[in-house]
Amino acid sequence: ELELFKQPFVIHNALFLEEILLNTEKEYKKNTIYANEIAESYLKCALLKLAEFKNQTGNHLYNKIINYIFNNYKTIKSNEDIAAALGYHSFYLSNVLQHHSGLTLHRYIKKVRLTKAAELLAFTDLSIAEISNEIGLDNANHFCNIFSKEYGVSPSAYRNSIKTI
Repeated sequence: ELELFKQPFVIHNALFLEEILLNTEKEYKKNTIYANEIAESYLKCALLKLAEFKNQTGNHLYNKIINYIFNNYKTIKSNEDIAAALGYHSFYLSNVLQHHSGLTLHRYIKKVRLTKAAELLAFTDLSIAEISNEIGLDNANHFCNIFSKEYGVSPSAYRNSIKTI
């Protein structure tokens, strides 16, 4: 369970946690024979609640990140665009995404763009420059370079190989 707490996370409206910690303090201050055990139980309860909260929040936030990227990949210029739109720090969003998908924000956006580019190459007659613009990249040469690195062939060669199938 403690592995969950190695990455930072945000808790909004954490009244449940405040109540548990106040009860812990109250029991500890009683200084009775079982005060330490009761306080420890409250702290364990707080840790379990936090773990549960983090799992729920992480999945919810992960879905928000994915949806935002799929709906806005054409206009995203940096990780900070996503952070500003979702109201979290870009480093935190990247950690959440990486935890769930294995990819950083930058890498995930690139993957979405290149997947869309491959689809456009296969099913449209748009030029390489038009496809580059369509996926949110202003520079067609940069697009060709990253596409070639990802797929092992140039966009033109990819299109030609699809058409011969």
